[in-house]
Amino acid sequence: MFSRCHRTALLLGPLVAAAISTAAMAAPKLQVIYNFAGGSGDGANPVGPLLIDDRGSLYGTTTNGGSADDGTIFKISRRGQESVLHVFTGTSGDGSHPLGGVIADQSFNLYGATSGGGTNGLGVVFKLAPTGAETILHTFQGICCGSDGSFPYTSLVVDKQGNMFGTTMKGGNSSDLGTVFRITPTGTESLIHAFSGAMDGSEPLFGFARGRKGIFYGATGLGGDQDAGVAFRMTSDGTETVLHQFGSGSDGQYAQGWIALDDKGAMYGTTVNGGGGANAGIVYKIDKNGTESILHVFNGADGENPVSVSLVGNDLYGITSFGGANADGTVFKISSNGKFSVLHSFAGNDGREPTCPLVADSNGNLYGTTIGGGTNNNGVVFKLTLKKKG
Repeated sequence: MFSRCHRTALLLGPLVAAAISTAAMAAPKLQVIYNFAGGSGDGANPVGPLLIDDRGSLYGTTTNGGSADDGTIFKISRRGQESVLHVFTGTSGDGSHPLGGVIADQSFNLYGATSGGGTNGLGVVFKLAPTGAETILHTFQGICCGSDGSFPYTSLVVDKQGNMFGTTMKGGNSSDLGTVFRITPTGTESLIHAFSGAMDGSEPLFGFARGRKGIFYGATGLGGDQDAGVAFRMTSDGTETVLHQFGSGSDGQYAQGWIALDDKGAMYGTTVNGGGGANAGIVYKIDKNGTESILHVFNGADGENPVSVSLVGNDLYGITSFGGANADGTVFKISSNGKFSVLHSFAGNDGREPTCPLVADSNGNLYGTTIGGGTNNNGVVFKLTLKKKG
């Protein structure tokens, strides 16, 4: 079975449920806790969410870096000391270029997926033991060899039985528009849904999470009437209900980011474009009945191309990959009363182009990564301290 203590950090997707006060906060403080060096001895360009263990150590992946420049799995201690746990090579069946994070079981075996590599070059699902030994649980085959998926971009999510679920951007059937798959801890994989475009949606990227009663929620970057993406609900057997189609009028376009869920069955997410004249994206809420509310429309000055939200207490925290005071991305907050505020604008030296959802520790501090920027322009891991007034 999977570790209960890590579920709030990642196993339910980017949803983060930290029990912190929603009282007024002083100005948050952002601190870079690690600068990636790249090259053979370190990773570069982290994209996926972080995982926090009980001791406050952080685990994640980098898309590049390592001896083959195919990415790494890393650990960062509370003191900011980094260790590389695995270097992907893309050879001999190994994966390459992970874009999602890792999840952990009770024994702290790490599980995840890579967007490329494997014997077919279409990605793998892997298991990494605490000893550092890697096991390839599944190698994706795409439509060339059956009805399998290809190019998994997102993190895995897990059900109560320990089965893992995820999405692939391509594969599934002759339409080659992506899948939802299930894989057991021992590596038996089955495709539970193949996207077909149009009303169904196509090309899911990062947005996939498990809600209450074993129901999954997600979003696709394309498909729907306007080919601007859909939001959907899905049972564990692959039965899909389309909740919303993006792309009409002032609505958002291209739902490519990480999503969050509340305990009432509502789904929160972002679109990278749409929303108005600036075409800079939106934050949306879709209730269990499929009714959409637009929570914020970006104008560039307050961020551009939002790609994730996390629910912390009753407030939403998220990031934009671009825009803000320096055009390098922002961290933002939407409070439970709907007030929007920019908490931080990246300036390059402290990171550039954040992508992954923020995760919270037991004290309510938020952690994330940026693809670029930092001392070596290879990305950073940062901590955002939310200081309470008084």
